[in-house]
Amino acid sequence: MFSPFQRIFSGMTTEERFVETSKLTPIKRYIFIAVTFSIPVIFIVCLEIGLRLFNYGEDVSLFSRVEIGRRTFYRENPDVKYRYFGKSAFHPSTSPTYFAMPKPAGVYRIFCLGGSTTVGYPYYYNGAFSTYLRDRLKAIFPQKEVEIINLGMTATSSYTALDIGTELARYQPDLIIDYDGHNEFYGALGAASNQTVGSSRFFTLLYLRMIHCRTFQLMRDGLNGIARLWGRTNDTLSRGTEMERLSRGAYVQPGSELYNKTCSIFRENLIALREYCRSSGIPLILGTQVSDLRDQPPFISSYSGNKMQDSILENAMKRGHEFENPGKIDSAIIEFQNAISIDSSHAGAHYRLARCYDEAGKKSNALAEYILARDDDELRFRTDSKFNDLIRTMADGRDCFVADMEKFFMTESPDSLIGHNLITEHLHPNSRGDFLIAKCYSEVMKANGLLATKAEWTKNDTIEDAELWGSRSITELDEQIAKQSTDVLTSGWPFKNQAPRGDSISPSDTIGEIAQQVVDGNLDWGNAHLRAINFYQRR
Repeated sequence: MFSPFQRIFSGMTTEERFVETSKLTPIKRYIFIAVTFSIPVIFIVCLEIGLRLFNYGEDVSLFSRVEIGRRTFYRENPDVKYRYFGKSAFHPSTSPTYFAMPKPAGVYRIFCLGGSTTVGYPYYYNGAFSTYLRDRLKAIFPQKEVEIINLGMTATSSYTALDIGTELARYQPDLIIDYDGHNEFYGALGAASNQTVGSSRFFTLLYLRMIHCRTFQLMRDGLNGIARLWGRTNDTLSRGTEMERLSRGAYVQPGSELYNKTCSIFRENLIALREYCRSSGIPLILGTQVSDLRDQPPFISSYSGNKMQDSILENAMKRGHEFENPGKIDSAIIEFQNAISIDSSHAGAHYRLARCYDEAGKKSNALAEYILARDDDELRFRTDSKFNDLIRTMADGRDCFVADMEKFFMTESPDSLIGHNLITEHLHPNSRGDFLIAKCYSEVMKANGLLATKAEWTKNDTIEDAELWGSRSITELDEQIAKQSTDVLTSGWPFKNQAPRGDSISPSDTIGEIAQQVVDGNLDWGNAHLRAINFYQRR
């Protein structure tokens, strides 16, 4: 049998159907329009339900539920990574922190956001600043229940912090901490990253909403499959270290369109996170970013493209090196200054001049040149001054506060020159550095009466740093994991033009062998520590 609409329109041309439709009563016309537009909606809804029933795609929920002793706990869902990395072979590190819902009475709950430094790389969970902060706060306020959930994820940008942060109000946070900025260009969804959906902030945020739908995941997988058939895939995500997978070949000049676009996106994401926290009544602390100034040369220095000008610059650099090596520092300074006069954005010239000033005892001059060398580095792994200044502008003294980590690390470094004294390579803090990040966040909490009143802070915050440092949770295995991870990272691109590799471990070094299995990805962090326990028990 035919429906009324089929009987009306069967055998008619499009023009005749339009005329006939115009003759319908208003009620029938509304029904016709509703049915017409509901068909694709119903199809998509049915498809979405079917895909979920057959477990197609990934559950990208932020948290997964776990029942332990008749209580419900939440932990970060490892598959949340698929929001940002698709189905690539990339596996970002996350922290397996559990927390109860609803929040137990009297608990002060802090969520930490950010990239690999927040996760705790290269030490991971025992050495993360969140662990140091938790231990510090519990030592200062033993009568308070402090709970810190680490939601950091390796190689992610401010899009991830915003995306995760704007889901947290329902989980009853008392404070959100965000240490973010180093990955803004090359982290997942960054404008210069090999893992991106484009430079448009609008479409990137739309993508982060749509990725929750299995129908959208099906469309994405279909397009990726077609791209593979046509050979239009990027193999950079399947080789090299994490940083190489995401950033190989993407250099960004200061002041370029891409640089300014990324800076604008970063600012808008920070503002959006701040406004969300403000409207939800959640205090927010942002941290400026710390990196190695003294001991990390810039990775990529710019050239003008003018052969004559670039040749003159190279000759000045060569003469500077020739004077520098035998210790003729004053002559070397003149040559490096000449190089900078030719191209003021040449990061390498600024770094060599900084080293000469450093050697000559002109520490303030050296600091200024080290900062310029970092800021002009075209391989933008380290947050530069403009981005750090932008973070500082977010403070409003009411809902959003800034922990100035860069300034804090300078006060803890000889001559204010941050180097390997607190940083393992180019930007990840060593164990002492993570300890200082926790201290800086704690001082911001104290200054603004978070967790306790200012009077309570003054009364209780009397524990010496030496005592807290002496009771840290870092183990010999954690130190070995950190050392080997750093050695592998710095053995390859961009530190050296070769594939990353680790040193061989003596068979008699049991802890070293366990650490190597973790670094190679053959053993997870938890089971590695269980093996270490068994080794110590046998010994």
